[in-house]
Amino acid sequence: MAVVSIAHQVVSSIETHNFVASADHSSHAVEQALTGATPDVIVAYLDLVAGLALAVGMITVMVNAQRVGLLPRWMSMLGIVTGLLLFFPFGGAQLQIVPAFWLVMIESCSRAAGPPSPRPG
Repeated sequence: MAVVSIAHQVVSSIETHNFVASADHSSHAVEQALTGATPDVIVAYLDLVAGLALAVGMITVMVNAQRVGLLPRWMSMLGIVTGLLLFFPFGGAQLQIVPAFWLVMIESCSRAAGPPSPRPG
């Protein structure tokens, strides 16, 4: 998704430059430069597909991690909700605490399940 975001910025910069360098500054030209250009549409669809792939992959990993016993059920369900919140950003800033809490809890679970430390002697 980071590559798509960078590509979106590059495409927007190129389209803005083409608009400024052209002689046509009508409202239709502004609309075409900002939203209607073909590269903008392609990058928007790539962003949608990348977000959907991230959400589906995260949900799949959470279900399988719960199935084999790597995560407790509540952590897996919280991860599934986090995956949905990453793709469908409803709730605004109030629900962004859920992915943050999930990341902290995943880190604490991975730290607790790490390899045992060697005993001296």
